[in-house]
Amino acid sequence: MKFQDVPGVEDLINSEGPILKLVESVDYQEMENERLYLRGTCLEGKYYIYTKVNDFVLELFFQGRISVKELFLLRKDEGFIMEKRDGKQELVFSDEAFENKVLNTIECGNSHYYSLPQGMRLENPFREVLKVIKKDYLNGIGAISVEQNTGSVWLKTTR
Repeated sequence: MKFQDVPGVEDLINSEGPILKLVESVDYQEMENERLYLRGTCLEGKYYIYTKVNDFVLELFFQGRISVKELFLLRKDEGFIMEKRDGKQELVFSDEAFENKVLNTIECGNSHYYSLPQGMRLENPFREVLKVIKKDYLNGIGAISVEQNTGSVWLKTTR
């Protein structure tokens, strides 16, 4: 799957390089309604791990209600994309061994957002991230409308 940075959004956690960042899927062959993913660093920096994410879960994270690791655990039933630093990817489903050997190695995994030093996190993630996401990424649906003259309903999906 191909990913790119979300325009206008900085790394969520950074310490001499990205630790946790928000990316979007740009692989139109596998396009789904949910295009937003978190990319974390794990296994001592040898791998990236990707999981789907939405604005509701990010808001919980920014409020300090869930940790970095819990962001990933919330979607463990859907599988994770593991990517080596050379770009080779593999879809992996979670079990107890995966949680212990991989999810427990996510950098800053037990941290809550506002417990991180200020230099590692965004100053105002609600404005810098959630405002952008809620405006541009509504889980794939950009607009629902009713045509005034005919009354027909249409959906416009974002790409």
